[in-house]
Amino acid sequence: MRLSKKLGIMGIVIIVLAVIGVGIWYIQTKPEFTGPVEINIDFSQDIYHIGDQMILNLTVLTEPGYSIQLPEIVPPEKVEQVMVGDAQVNKRWGIVQHTISYHFTTFEPGEYIFPEISIPYTTPDGEKAEWKTEPSILLVESLLNSQDSDIRDLKPLAEVPSDYMLYYLLVGLIMLIVIGVLIWHYFKKRQHNVETLSTPLPAHVVAYQRLAALETSDLLEEGQIDKYFTILSEIVREYIENRYTVKAREMTTQEFLEQALLRLKLSQQHQELLKDFLQHADLVKYARHIPEYEQIHQAFIKARNFVDETKIVEIEEGGEEVV
Repeated sequence: MRLSKKLGIMGIVIIVLAVIGVGIWYIQTKPEFTGPVEINIDFSQDIYHIGDQMILNLTVLTEPGYSIQLPEIVPPEKVEQVMVGDAQVNKRWGIVQHTISYHFTTFEPGEYIFPEISIPYTTPDGEKAEWKTEPSILLVESLLNSQDSDIRDLKPLAEVPSDYMLYYLLVGLIMLIVIGVLIWHYFKKRQHNVETLSTPLPAHVVAYQRLAALETSDLLEEGQIDKYFTILSEIVREYIENRYTVKAREMTTQEFLEQALLRLKLSQQHQELLKDFLQHADLVKYARHIPEYEQIHQAFIKARNFVDETKIVEIEEGGEEVV
């Protein structure tokens, strides 16, 4: 019980952490948008060196229903356009986000001014309008330092954007959930194995318990005689199976009498008792024979007597003896 309680508390803690993580991710990843149209343009870094691939990221946020036309960007002189990335459209938080990247390069250092960018769009009412960005300044440096040395310092370590911390947090939460589930399965399996390894009740104890339950049932008062005999027969077969390790419940009565009795090493008296009981039970179950009350009582007595006379009992020396 204590283990189950601890696992339950662990599960609640993991769920709370997951909810908090999702809430933080939602707050920090939702863009600040006042609408109806906003455009953001920025380069992947502030300063480049000649030969670097300079990436200009264009993001257009609109309310639903607006259509935009992504522009072609003409780079300044001495700057070449390498490629244009695929345009992507995402719809989240009731905002339509268009993103596209433009890749440039140059082999001459200097300060380059990218002219304003015009982005035409159409409102849901069909009105056409245009948004113009501010010019962007891009600084490209030489690979050599001021002393024309062919050895330059290493670039400083790139800072990990704060947004990545959200992904690390989410990955950590997912790992916690997975670890929690694995721990829960481990202890559950271990508990099951402990229960499996526990000592089973002796065959005659199980039989006595089931006979007592059958005796106090309402089957006879309800007229369910065939069901009564079915259960009574099953109790005896289960007892034989547990007592002698014989698959008695998988055999028909005829198979059992022909094969199993030869391996049980029962006395002639017990064989006759068991044979008479099983055949009488089959008459009730399959031939719809309706016995008298005294016959029903005698069948129950025979089943109990068979268990009484064949059960394993302990003797003082600690061995076993079959009565």
